[in-house]
Amino acid sequence: MSKSIDQTMIKHIDKTSKSYFTDKLCGYLMGLPIFFELSSSGIKLPTSHFFMEGIPLHTSMLALLLLIPSYSIKREHLIFVLVFLSYITMSAFQDFSRSILAVQSMYFFAFFYLLSSISNERVKTIASSTCIAFFVFIIAHLISIIVNLDGSILNLVLNSANFWGQIIYQSHLTYPLVMIFVLMMVESLPLKKSFKYKYILLGSVILLEIILLRRTSFALLLGFLFLYRPKIFYSGILLFLIIFVLYLGIVPDFGDRLNFTRANAWIDSINIITKDLFYLLIGNGLNNYSHNYFMHTVSTHGIIYGLVIFSILFSIIFNFLKRINFSISPSLMIGLFIFIDWNVNANLYQPYYAGIFALTLILLSINSKKKLID
Repeated sequence: MSKSIDQTMIKHIDKTSKSYFTDKLCGYLMGLPIFFELSSSGIKLPTSHFFMEGIPLHTSMLALLLLIPSYSIKREHLIFVLVFLSYITMSAFQDFSRSILAVQSMYFFAFFYLLSSISNERVKTIASSTCIAFFVFIIAHLISIIVNLDGSILNLVLNSANFWGQIIYQSHLTYPLVMIFVLMMVESLPLKKSFKYKYILLGSVILLEIILLRRTSFALLLGFLFLYRPKIFYSGILLFLIIFVLYLGIVPDFGDRLNFTRANAWIDSINIITKDLFYLLIGNGLNNYSHNYFMHTVSTHGIIYGLVIFSILFSIIFNFLKRINFSISPSLMIGLFIFIDWNVNANLYQPYYAGIFALTLILLSINSKKKLID
């Protein structure tokens, strides 16, 4: 009897140690902004921070595969999967690009349901590894920028997409936004005591956000500081004004960075779905560069698919808000992401952003007694 109990305990320990190693690896893969470009000529590292001729692959997609064995399928999820597979199959008969875009639209849901199916301890391990990997990366990134200044402050901006000679793909898109999600995670109760470098991380993020100067992420950073670190927010206003004036002098095209050009993309997307009932119902199957998550989904996949996706997405977010009892800081931050970022970008189609967003929602809701999903 005791022998069988010992064998059971040994198996449990072996399984736990394997999952711990897997979870640590998944966290590193999700946290690092490492992309590869898949094309007809093979796989290579990106050569531009904003454009790829092939298909961008982030390391979090490998984390997705590593988490699949831990997933236990549920009946309601099965219906969702069948609907999605049906759409993928129909898309393949029209155009390969529609199928690719359909897969991209599922990144968040795949990460969310897989992460929701594992234990809270495993989620904490993944989140902790994600934050540590990201922290190490941005410190190394800052050092890389400083080392390559070559005596010119202008190189702060010019070299902001470089990491020791390598290009950071999406350095001015998802990368600065992931910084805010990481800040939210280290401020959450599960990681608040275990992560010992919060202030170094915060200072590094503020510096990089100033260097990258992306309006969306900078606005969200200000929102984070106002909600989580009000003293830093109010004391930093004067410093921000000084830096702003300096940027006016060192960045020649600073005015272009402040111009709002998203409206043209929105008008183009509206024209697509209004000129033809067919496009309104099932979209044109193309990447329309709508610079708006909702318009991008509807103009590409149509209103029918869009309504299905939106209803599931907002059901997840509403359940998250209920689970955290509508706590002011995280609720408002998620609201700011939806209101600001989703209306000027379609970042939920990006695996790096989608995975971190799903992880943030689940981690922040861990201490609640309510279930995030049934």
